[in-house]
Amino acid sequence: MKKLILPLIITIFVSLSSCKCNEDFDLDRDFFVWLELYDESGTNLLKITSYYHPDSVKIYDDDSNLVYPGPVPGDGGVVFEPYHNVGDREIPLDQDVTEYFYLHLIEQGLDIDTFKLEYRAILDDCNEKQFTYLNFYYNEKLVYQRENWARGITLGLTK
Repeated sequence: MKKLILPLIITIFVSLSSCKCNEDFDLDRDFFVWLELYDESGTNLLKITSYYHPDSVKIYDDDSNLVYPGPVPGDGGVVFEPYHNVGDREIPLDQDVTEYFYLHLIEQGLDIDTFKLEYRAILDDCNEKQFTYLNFYYNEKLVYQRENWARGITLGLTK
């Protein structure tokens, strides 16, 4: 009997320790991109009393859904969640995906910058979505790259 109990205990311990599920995090709901936009001299272009008016900053997806309605807070940091509260939009599984987002800035006319996300998402051992890779482009320039899971992205972009 002792010979059976030890393997059973080891099996239970290994199965419990192999999966560290995070029930509080949902990739579709909680994934975020936090960014600040700078000029060549290092000035934050989105801060109050800076180049772009904080109320004018908006981000749209490919389907013209508003994913960041503004205004930009006083610190000049923008946080947008590409999938949270955007209709029934979900991160697709088991396929390479490319999505575009458009940053609208107004200063003597409309200025539009492009964000591109490339990724693949899978279900992990805990049956939760995770990225296997994630690339972020700003105006077609790769500015962030990561393999495996990413909860969010923090970027300082130069215009």
